[in-house]
Amino acid sequence: MNVHSRVSEPPLFRVSARARGRIDLASSTQAVAHIFILEDDVVRVMVLPDGAPRQPATWAIAPGMDDVPVEGRDRFDIADFTCPEFTLVEQPEWIAIETPRVRLRIGLRGLGCHWAIRVHGEWIGAAADRPTQAYNFGWWDDKVYHYLARDREEMYFGLGERSGDMNRAGRRFRMCNIDAMGYSAKSSDPLYKHIPFYITWKPRPRLAFGLFYDTLADCTFDMGCELDNYHGLYRYFTADHGDLDYYFVAGPSVAEVTRRFTWLTGRPALMPRWSLGYSGSTMSYTDAPDAQQRMGEFLERCAGHGIPCTSFHLSSGYTSIGGKRCVFTWRIVSQKCNGT
Repeated sequence: MNVHSRVSEPPLFRVSARARGRIDLASSTQAVAHIFILEDDVVRVMVLPDGAPRQPATWAIAPGMDDVPVEGRDRFDIADFTCPEFTLVEQPEWIAIETPRVRLRIGLRGLGCHWAIRVHGEWIGAAADRPTQAYNFGWWDDKVYHYLARDREEMYFGLGERSGDMNRAGRRFRMCNIDAMGYSAKSSDPLYKHIPFYITWKPRPRLAFGLFYDTLADCTFDMGCELDNYHGLYRYFTADHGDLDYYFVAGPSVAEVTRRFTWLTGRPALMPRWSLGYSGSTMSYTDAPDAQQRMGEFLERCAGHGIPCTSFHLSSGYTSIGGKRCVFTWRIVSQKCNGT
């Protein structure tokens, strides 16, 4: 059972300011929310229970850029976004924000968000916050939470290198950068990568959208693993520290979401051709006393089976000292040249 069931009444929000590309929402408590209308297909939500960001800079957002400055990017910086015109409808209990591609309706009691995407002139529902306690306004602890309603037919893809099926539905994953030695490709978690982004695919309307949570903190994605009779079907994101700052990226296709996400966070440099081939890696060869010969035999077997091997990663055995494997240990050899 979800332990977050008995809390105070959700705060009541209201529009407090409007500027280029942004709407500010104040509440009956110290909590505030900022809605950023960055592109026709990219809308961002920042929820701050304490009224101010705990982490004022980001190192993930680089719209159309090669990289982020070393000192990071201010979270309120909207440079390099087009910030298109949008419509705002205000009602006593809700507001609606609309671009040519995205419609966001926000319930002012508790900040419940409902998202829709325009496809061929028709608005199609994409996502909705869980109607019960979607956000943490200091009720439970200092962690960050975001709960969304879940459809049984939805499929979830992304989150970087994970174990199991490509469709992440029904699983829970922990995001943190650690070495996962000897893991099970079917069930182990966590694994290596910290990529808090995934794409939802809704088969019935053939609709895709992406959610990117801008955080460097260790975090968890529950894609329907947790069940609770009180709250109905849901999925959620939680982070150990920082702020809830997420980007909704509209499709309707998976390819469109992927292109826009890579534009938002900065596209990598073009990889060399050899990096696209098969890369061999093992500890046994590099640990062996005849490592060079063993590696040569491996390459000969690859050639014999018609497998093009374009690179070989020497793994941690290459940095062994005695009976222990060490990380990034280099043997420095110095010698005198010309008497110096």
